[in-house]
Amino acid sequence: MIYDFLYAFCYQLNEKLKSNDSKFYAGTFVIIVIFFHAFFVIVIFKSLTGDYIEKTIGSPSSKYVFLPFVLIAMWILERLFKRRAGRIITRYESRSIVSMINGLLIFCIVFLPLLIGVMILKK
Repeated sequence: MIYDFLYAFCYQLNEKLKSNDSKFYAGTFVIIVIFFHAFFVIVIFKSLTGDYIEKTIGSPSSKYVFLPFVLIAMWILERLFKRRAGRIITRYESRSIVSMINGLLIFCIVFLPLLIGVMILKK
């Protein structure tokens, strides 16, 4: 799974930099990436369907309506990666995955969907 690779990459990078809480930072990084990907999927879906969803469901008057759902999702994802951290770390500890090529791959996985989503929204 790509998110396991992202977790292991961020964990090993934080360990190299002598970070205090590498598991927390790696989990937080993965949660942010998941939200970037969710944003991308929502933008693609909205661009394909047009305003059909907003007309059927209606748009909320405030963006803060979704804040409790986002906080609950972050809590669930953080608990999930805390539980899986040991398995992910042992799977990738035998090899060093922190390299320039993997860094570029991580950059593409994280930021390209975000940039494409923003470009679609700008149209």
